[in-house]
Amino acid sequence: MGVVGFGAGLRIFPQVGERYSEAGSVASHYFQMDLYVAQLIWASKPSEHLDVGSRIDGFVAHVASWMEILVLDIRPLEMVIKNITFKQADLMDGSADWESMATGSVSCLHALEHFGLGRYGDTLDPLAHEKGLRNLARLVKSDGCLYLAVPVSVNPRIEFNAHRVFSFPHLRSLVEGAFEIRSVAVVDDKGQLQRDLDELSDDANQTWGCHYGCVILTLRKKAS
Repeated sequence: MGVVGFGAGLRIFPQVGERYSEAGSVASHYFQMDLYVAQLIWASKPSEHLDVGSRIDGFVAHVASWMEILVLDIRPLEMVIKNITFKQADLMDGSADWESMATGSVSCLHALEHFGLGRYGDTLDPLAHEKGLRNLARLVKSDGCLYLAVPVSVNPRIEFNAHRVFSFPHLRSLVEGAFEIRSVAVVDDKGQLQRDLDELSDDANQTWGCHYGCVILTLRKKAS
């Protein structure tokens, strides 16, 4: 027996849980992080923006809704998308001329922690996150801004081959050579976004008690 307007296209596909859930999934690193950083970029209104490895269907899409964005990723992207220019590139490559692409506004959200673990076809390298961060610094013009986000925990670890999870004090030590920290936000274990945190506080030194949180740094490139 057919259904009016649908021919014989009736199939059973039970969905029983959604009626009891909230209106959408927002308590995640990516939702909070992508929207927050996109709002920061909207407020700063850079003339151009470059992204490294962030989600195309999240953060990059947010930014591309109002401006052009150049995206670098180790994986290919075949689809042509308005306002998104894509270039396949390996940020662990220290021989590349990253300075020729440098701009005043750069982002790398939930990507650096994957470098060198082979998850995305990259070469295994235990120090790839440090190499990647140095090359990110080369992509940022003097006095320019880098938006950086990685997972953090009071129990730093490598979960091979998924990702690294940093302690905040260690991450702070990695960025302070090339950058000045302008702002800190954290998506905590409950998925709540905490803004304008003190990077030198006791809570920061304890990584805000997170087991698996996400820290979002706004960094200013120091004059060379």
